[in-house]
Amino acid sequence: MDAMKARFRPNLVWRQRRNSLGDLSPDVRDSKLLARAREMMEKSSKTAVDLIADYLRLLWEHAMSTISRELSEIVVEALAIHVVVTVPAIWQGYARHAMEEAVKKAGILDDRLAGTTKLTLAPEPEAAALATLYEKGSGVKRGNVYVICDAGGGTVDLISYRVNRTKPMILGEAVEGTGGLCGGMFIDEVFKNMCMGRLGSKSKQLSNEGIREIMKGQWEYGIKPQFKPGMILKKTFAAVFPDIEKLVEGQIRMVTNKGLSVTGIILVGGLGTSQYLYDYLTAVYSEAGISVLQSSGRKPRTAICHGAVMKGFLEEPNRHDGITPIMIASTVSRASYGITFRALFDPHQHLEEDKFWDNRMTKWRARHQMKWYLTRGQAVDKIKPVRFSWSRCYEEGGYHGTTSDRIFQCYDEVPPTRKTSNVQRLGTLKCNLDVGYSDLRDFINKRGEWVKILKYEIEMVPSGASHPCHEPDPNGENVKSHLAPGGVNPGQIAESESTSALASSDR
Repeated sequence: MDAMKARFRPNLVWRQRRNSLGDLSPDVRDSKLLARAREMMEKSSKTAVDLIADYLRLLWEHAMSTISRELSEIVVEALAIHVVVTVPAIWQGYARHAMEEAVKKAGILDDRLAGTTKLTLAPEPEAAALATLYEKGSGVKRGNVYVICDAGGGTVDLISYRVNRTKPMILGEAVEGTGGLCGGMFIDEVFKNMCMGRLGSKSKQLSNEGIREIMKGQWEYGIKPQFKPGMILKKTFAAVFPDIEKLVEGQIRMVTNKGLSVTGIILVGGLGTSQYLYDYLTAVYSEAGISVLQSSGRKPRTAICHGAVMKGFLEEPNRHDGITPIMIASTVSRASYGITFRALFDPHQHLEEDKFWDNRMTKWRARHQMKWYLTRGQAVDKIKPVRFSWSRCYEEGGYHGTTSDRIFQCYDEVPPTRKTSNVQRLGTLKCNLDVGYSDLRDFINKRGEWVKILKYEIEMVPSGASHPCHEPDPNGENVKSHLAPGGVNPGQIAESESTSALASSDR
């Protein structure tokens, strides 16, 4: 899908979708390109999801028609399909979720005779890394660190990977990926305006079809990728190349701060084919001993597509060869994820405004406290789960055989210890339990009143496996945190969706 980026740039549409929430920097918010995207969307009377779905529907119909002509419709209907959609690394959760909505609306995941169509979203630089580093084979050494610079039509995304092993090749993200809206379309806009300015009044004689022919046929696939510095056209590239250099420099600095050194910068994406971009970055980093690598021909432009196909095959559980020639074993979290809980109140740690009396447990507690399962910048092993134990307190008539815990996310570099305005609700984890009220552990509070305690665990699996909640154990045998007398863990009281558990709900 990256090969289509020059003709269709969903980044602007998704960015416009988030604009009302202040997700844009001032320079991007005031961009003429974004204003044009906003105007087109308003004229269409469609949402961002609808527009992307329209595009994907046509692309999907064309792909299926082409494959059916080759294999026949009967064969295609019997094939299990795994679709891998690549997205910019800088996209936040709301944009990835919107892309999933668009894929569904496009009919790509409609029921088929062969079964459910599987969908995977992959960061574009990750897909590019799979294709380009596997292709280099023996030239890659253990301990090497490569910055994958995916310079596309809309965004420029960067992720740095460390080679942890070579046979098979196992990669791990070295630092958090970064990126920005400084792709090739901003160069295109400067070039177009320059041409119109030089033509003056004669530019009005050009038809829209003529302008498209110049921009696509002569500029996009001719002059731009082969351009070398000249006095006239050089300033068209000056619009974004300094921004790309800042992004690359930022990745290198982050890698260096981790005690590692960058071996090379690998250029991929449409703008990644530019000879001038290669020369520009080589001039900047050659003295530092950092190589700039650029494959010939269309390989940089199609690297993400190739990597997406590789990722799809590598994720299939029923592969017959059992051999994984290359894999990304760990990533770096772009955000922090956790849930709220009520801790024993400590005047040295908690705010007075969070203090409340837990009438059932007869203790002073602090509400709105955050327990982070994963923090931004943390290395995430895709195999190892993260698990914490929780308790809930119930009175008779208040237990209905379900639990409900809200999951929160935060993009702060250092997540807060309590829920603030920067902590956003991501979703709700609901579990139906087969444990009856009588099976819960008994507890007597200081007033001599009997209450029931439900003990359970919530586990986060970074690989995306569908086992987020373990069945609760009324005896507390699977609880790994320290248990206070009476079997209740006073520091890990979960906050509830309803008012039946504990004192009250945090809305």
